[in-house]
Amino acid sequence: KVKLSNLLINYLQKRHLLFLLAVRNDISTRIWHRNNEIFSIEQAESWFNINHHKWKIILVNNEPVGYIRLHDKKGKSIYIGCDIHILYRRKGYAESAYKIIISKLRKIGYKILFLEVKKDNIAAINLYDKLGFKEIERKDGWIKMEYRIKNEK
Repeated sequence: KVKLSNLLINYLQKRHLLFLLAVRNDISTRIWHRNNEIFSIEQAESWFNINHHKWKIILVNNEPVGYIRLHDKKGKSIYIGCDIHILYRRKGYAESAYKIIISKLRKIGYKILFLEVKKDNIAAINLYDKLGFKEIERKDGWIKMEYRIKNEK
């Protein structure tokens, strides 16, 4: 298990782009994305200039291990995704990062998180089930899941 005190989620910065591309362009990550093309640094920089405030870097002991994608905000709901570098998978980082980001999103008023996962990505589906995401739709080999954020008591 990861000690949450060692895991931080910060805004993605331009200096993280090469790390982001290393994770995103790795075949073990790309196979799970709808758009599985390889992105160039120029594409990443262009995207960063528009969307950097929507993505977060996951740091463990101040070293990047993955990132969180937040997009398509619609009122009190938001799409979420997470990619972890191949060297850091299966260590609990994604689970811990989701718990932290869910707490942060609760505090700023979000009520529903959505994600999509390929139906054969069993490890991710098991994680999402464990976190409390529920399947709401299956279509074209993808599962859409939602998480309803409960108010803190």
